[in-house]
Amino acid sequence: MDRRDWLRFSAAGLAGLLASPAHAFGEATRFAFGQLGTLDSRRRGAWARLALELSQRTSVTCQPRPTPLSLEDAALFRHPFLILSGDSLPAWTDDAWQRLHRYLGAGGFLFLDGRGPGDPLVQQAYDRLSRRFSPEAQLRLDPEHVLFRSFYILDRPMGRLTPPESGRALVQDGRLAVVATHVDLAGALSRDAFGAWSFALPQQDREFAVRFGINLVMYALCTDYKADQVHIPFLLKRRR
Repeated sequence: MDRRDWLRFSAAGLAGLLASPAHAFGEATRFAFGQLGTLDSRRRGAWARLALELSQRTSVTCQPRPTPLSLEDAALFRHPFLILSGDSLPAWTDDAWQRLHRYLGAGGFLFLDGRGPGDPLVQQAYDRLSRRFSPEAQLRLDPEHVLFRSFYILDRPMGRLTPPESGRALVQDGRLAVVATHVDLAGALSRDAFGAWSFALPQQDREFAVRFGINLVMYALCTDYKADQVHIPFLLKRRR
């Protein structure tokens, strides 16, 4: 299912399936991150920062703050991009995991943002989700993957950390449905209540983290439509 199918699915089919209340059309068409789990206090501003950068650098219209969600929320399927990170994996029921799998199958995208190598939440979530995917659908991210060319040209995940592994993914219908990294993207993007960065980081590294975050969103919204367009490398080179 591509993103046009996603929009048709979320706008039409889910209205009856989930019996959810109506929302204003203008608000519903603005992109918003869906936040699963609970971020610690030093990372809570990360996705608002990325939403601001998206609005300034791309044509994506964003809501200023992420939407806290649980897997039981009717609004889950209105969010094409979910983030899961935090201290521990939520105590989800089997039905909740099944609902998340349906979300991914319907065209949704999940980013597992690890705060360092071996982050237990990312490892546990990836292992649990991978049970529903074939071995061929589980892969290591390749530097040539279109994810790293969806807006900016990169060759690996970028964040506060640079672990040796490039990250893992789960593939659904030829697209990345789940991306798991340990670069602590939220740690690179978050500011405290006074506007100071939560973690010290060279400015160039922070800029690359912003670019990686934008690439994730652009891929989640557009998948691989750019993969076979020969003019794209030239356009992306100008954005460096």
